[in-house]
Amino acid sequence: MDEEGWYSVTAEVIAKHIAQRSCDKTKIVVDAFCGVGGNTIQFARQSAFVIAIDNNAQRLNFAIHNSKIYETNNNIDFILADSPTILKCFRVTNLFILIIIKN
Repeated sequence: MDEEGWYSVTAEVIAKHIAQRSCDKTKIVVDAFCGVGGNTIQFARQSAFVIAIDNNAQRLNFAIHNSKIYETNNNIDFILADSPTILKCFRVTNLFILIIIKN
């Protein structure tokens, strides 16, 4: 993973907790800024399906690689795109966005 990927990935225990509290096997989750896939993988473990979007090809490839390690890649569609643009194509009721403020 690259430096930004390591900085911005959600700790596994936190990502798991978020997914357990917000997902179930009847939901499709859209991870609008998936980065290297920390939350995406946990969502895939708890949800019916995940649509993972990122505008950085390298980090999206890291997310794909990481999802294969966790054996969740068959439960995720990865999309290389600008989230605000592509989300106009979906009727989304639940959208996960994690905002990190750098000091």
